[in-house]
Amino acid sequence: MVLIRVLANLLVLQLSYAQKSSELVIGGGDCDRNEHP
Repeated sequence: MVLIRVLANLLVLQLSYAQKSSELVIGGGDCDRNEHP
């Protein structure tokens, strides 16, 4: 059961990192919309 929790945490970290990296590559299109509605 512990492995499942660890894998879930890793997935969350990867998703958050992917969002940050995508913002740098794409230029934060979604973030720009949120920051400047």
